[in-house]
Amino acid sequence: MIMVPTTNISDLSPLTKQNISQIIDYLGVEFVLGATPEQLIKAFSEFNKNMVETGKSWNPPVSTVNGGAITGFRGNGIVTQDHQSLTDFGIMAFKGIAQEKAK
Repeated sequence: MIMVPTTNISDLSPLTKQNISQIIDYLGVEFVLGATPEQLIKAFSEFNKNMVETGKSWNPPVSTVNGGAITGFRGNGIVTQDHQSLTDFGIMAFKGIAQEKAK
């Protein structure tokens, strides 16, 4: 099955939203909302790099976020094909979900 990236946050699955939400919890809602795109990309890349290098997510663990979740992000157009960086849609998704969490 070929995954077609979405361009609408509402089209993301509940699990994908949960995974993004858990990364936002780690990074901090205020950080995500106030970050420039470059800052958010850097923070996500560091999160992803740590997960790849250690084989696990952050301490305390981000429970459902693993390599499979990041691959799912790629299929949804949230990360680049090499999994290293957030796309423009990924930045929008992180900021949109952070806004929902801030309410």
